[in-house]
Amino acid sequence: MGYPLKHTIPAYDRLRHVLSSKYLGLDGSYMDKHFTADEFLAKLFAVLEIPYQPFAEDIAQIKYDLANCSNTLPRYSLRAEVDFTFTSADNWMSRGAASRFAQVHLPSGFAKLDDAARKSAIQDSICEHYQQYEAVCHTTVSSKAIG
Repeated sequence: MGYPLKHTIPAYDRLRHVLSSKYLGLDGSYMDKHFTADEFLAKLFAVLEIPYQPFAEDIAQIKYDLANCSNTLPRYSLRAEVDFTFTSADNWMSRGAASRFAQVHLPSGFAKLDDAARKSAIQDSICEHYQQYEAVCHTTVSSKAIG
């Protein structure tokens, strides 16, 4: 493909990335000093002896979508700050095991909810989480947890 022999591993990494990427690497998620995303795809088509032209319209649509569509939803995660109290007999393994109880999972579609629905979803998720571990649920959600 035009990579120097000593750069075969980076070439394989880029190929793996392009083949597993939803956007064929055209989103700038992988860069190297040998090829731009367009050049890499063109070279890949040439090496595989696949005509580029039948796919040109699809590739152009991917590029257009990447450049013009800003409908990507933010990703949210929620991590509770829990103050676990340990006696001197407890060790680091106890602390590690306890920290997993601080993970609260948010429902899918959380990013599409309005503020009131998000607060409700957070409270419900926290209560559901603590019920799994037979704990008492007392939650208040501030607007800082939303944004």
